[in-house]
This record gives sequence, C-alpha cells and structure tokens, in this order.
Amino acid sequence: YPNATVISLERNAVKVAHHLKILKYLGVQNNAVCKKTTDDSIIYRNIYESPELFRFQLLPQNVLQEFISSSSVADWGLIVGTVLSSALTTFVHVPRAAQVSW
Repeated sequence: YPNATVISLERNAVKVAHHLKILKYLGVQNNAVCKKTTDDSIIYRNIYESPELFRFQLLPQNVLQEFISSSSVADWGLIVGTVLSSALTTFVHVPRAAQVSW
C-alpha cells in the first residue's frame, strides 16, 4: 500500500526491531512502527474517541483470544465494538472451525 500510512503496534521490543529491519530491507517508508507501553484498552478507547476514521484496519489475532481472558462477554463485546467502529473496513482473523468447535 504505497499511498497509505500504515501504523503498526507492537508490545515486544524484539518484534519492533525485527519489524523495522524488514521495513528497511524492503525499502518501505510509510509504516510507523510503535512500541506499546499501555494497556490495549486505552489505545482502543483513544482511537475510538478520535474524530477521524481509518479507511482500513486489520485486527490482531489476540482480539479473539482476549475473549477467554475478559471478565465477561459484555466487556469483550465493548472492546470489539469500539475497535470495529474505528474504521470503514475492518479485516478480522477468523480461526479455523477446529479451533473453536468442541
């Protein structure tokens, strides 16, 4: 996406360094790589409260994994709803049926 601004959020410093190394190798100059230092819910809330919308967003796999660790379905739904309303188009990783079926 050469005409887009890509914002990548990583929590791990090693992953940030690896991400930057790949971008440099590929000559990509439109990707801002940020190291997260706060809780994801704070980031989601700040993006949600912004008057701007993203054109596209790709949700990380951990959004579905947070369902397991959330205190209730309502809390998880609030986070997902907040994130989904932050872009015109959202791409969501959907696990294979075998991972979610019993």
